[in-house]
Amino acid sequence: MKNWNDIKNEFENGLIFLGNGSSIALNKKFVYKDIREYASKNRYINDEVNNVFDKLDTVNFEKVLEYLYKASIVNEILKIDHEKPKKLHDELKNGLINSVRDMHPSYKEIIEDLKKIKKFLDTFKVVIDLNYDLIAYWGIMLDSKGKNFDDFFGQGGILKNHNEIQRIIRKEKIIIYPHGSLFICKSEKSDTIKEGAQSVEEGQELKISGNKSEDILSVIQNTDFLEPVFVAEGTNEQKVEMIKNSHYLGTVLEILPEVKFDSFTFLGFSFNENDEHIVNQLAKGRMGKIKISVSVHENNPGTITDANKMLKSCFRENCEIKFFDVATCGWPQRSEENNN
Repeated sequence: MKNWNDIKNEFENGLIFLGNGSSIALNKKFVYKDIREYASKNRYINDEVNNVFDKLDTVNFEKVLEYLYKASIVNEILKIDHEKPKKLHDELKNGLINSVRDMHPSYKEIIEDLKKIKKFLDTFKVVIDLNYDLIAYWGIMLDSKGKNFDDFFGQGGILKNHNEIQRIIRKEKIIIYPHGSLFICKSEKSDTIKEGAQSVEEGQELKISGNKSEDILSVIQNTDFLEPVFVAEGTNEQKVEMIKNSHYLGTVLEILPEVKFDSFTFLGFSFNENDEHIVNQLAKGRMGKIKISVSVHENNPGTITDANKMLKSCFRENCEIKFFDVATCGWPQRSEENNN
């Protein structure tokens, strides 16, 4: 197991993936077990959905979403009620979104952690954040107001055009959100968002701004006509389909093969097959040896096994993988007590 400080020179100025573990490190409530408990307590998910969790002996929302989706397809083939599992699927997805939004730590609660995150992320040229929360976004916005990174959104929170995005990829540091985020939303009607005075059209996708970074969470929580663009589907195929139905997510997926780097870092990434489409897309057309570093929490052997399997498959063995202790890289690691 490597110390990050001994290998960082090989990976700084490269590309970094932020998986769910990077958010859980700051807020232990982002683990699925606590999200399920919160969703149940607040009636975001009903007893029928809870029974599915229990029968499958899981707390993983994506696994339950996958089973409900497949149940709907099978029921339709068998000509029995397929609307009910579909309805439960949609309710569970909305319950996940609402729970993450409610449980999100405030800007002031984690301001010291954000300073550490900014320092760490500033050493990379591309940040790919697979989380739904605001943590990485708040981190890069600290002090510099995000000027160090471009996220493809322009004035009014509207996505920039294809030619401008191509220029940005070649010349700028970027941060992208392939699975969406709480602050990338689709408007259900034409209206004006009071904070920041953003005007939106029905069906339009945009990035929520607010007057200050810390205002964004309250804008999301208090504006009922905004629906987060948020990929929480159960299967790899479902995720790709959802991504293709979103202008922003589809654009990000399309440009991934054009993000050319020979060094990648994975922080808090679980290497589940549900997220293999992102790694596969990034691996397209790559030539030459790829250097990869992977964070490991408390010397977890499962991370090492899963990472070797996925990465060597996606990059066709054409990669050199180094594993490092996540506690050595400067990313905040909060204890259970600090999350209460």
